[in-house]
Amino acid sequence: MEEDSDDKENMKIPPLTAGENLKFIKISPEQHFTEPPPRYNEASLIKVLEQNGIGRPSTYAPIVDNILNRGYVRVQEKRFCPTELGTVVNEKLTRHFPGIVDTGFTARMEQMLDEVALGDLSWHEVVEGFYHPFVKDLKKAEAQMEKVDFKPKDSGEICQLDKGRMLIRESRFGRYLCCENFPRCNFKVSLDADGKKIMPQVSDEKCHKCGSPMAVKMGRRGKFLACTAYPNCKNIIGLDREGNKVIRPDPVMTDKKCHKCGSAMLLRVGKRGPFLACSGFPKCRNIQKPDAEMKAKAA
Repeated sequence: MEEDSDDKENMKIPPLTAGENLKFIKISPEQHFTEPPPRYNEASLIKVLEQNGIGRPSTYAPIVDNILNRGYVRVQEKRFCPTELGTVVNEKLTRHFPGIVDTGFTARMEQMLDEVALGDLSWHEVVEGFYHPFVKDLKKAEAQMEKVDFKPKDSGEICQLDKGRMLIRESRFGRYLCCENFPRCNFKVSLDADGKKIMPQVSDEKCHKCGSPMAVKMGRRGKFLACTAYPNCKNIIGLDREGNKVIRPDPVMTDKKCHKCGSAMLLRVGKRGPFLACSGFPKCRNIQKPDAEMKAKAA
């Protein structure tokens, strides 16, 4: 078959008859790989929700927050990747509650709730239509659904600080190794997508507090420099996207008291500017906006 057009994708096979002799022209070995669609990021997920009539502008952000905070997905290369917990939850819901997790059901429910708000539909009818089928599915699931134990897995490694077992855990920021004696021991090591340890890279930078070498580590907000004398020295220095140091002044003790725990408030400077933070952190996470005088001190 000869090519009549340069557009190979639109080429058509000419009419053929049974037993017809075909003339061999050439063999063109070509290999094509089918690529899966890209994983959702926040923008593409919200776009799909809009296309399917799920949620409203006021609920898009809480939907994204819920799947992250509950550990159903983690962010990897700015895209959502399902965690082990998210995979199991999805499998259980689609098997035992197929009618509820169906996108069509969710869109119809959104429409009916809008009609209830406009007074065109009774909320009793909506609740009754949902409740009775749901109760049947719920009782069936309680009898048939198998329980899944999500205990952290033993990595076979020993903690460098207190010789406890290192366990494999997973959070919204990815998998990591942590000591079994947490929170008494805070030692942990991040893991990459392949499960390999992301080890800190010792730099030429020296800690200005204790003189120990500083190491480049990866945190939830990107790379940063951390003192290798941790936990005896907890000094850290932020790094920007180009790897340059982001120097911020040390926190300053103020005479202002925390209204939650009574501890003194510290004047700190973050990437969005100065703010007041409780000195009782991490037990107390209270933060406040500083007044104009305190902002001037931090400038």
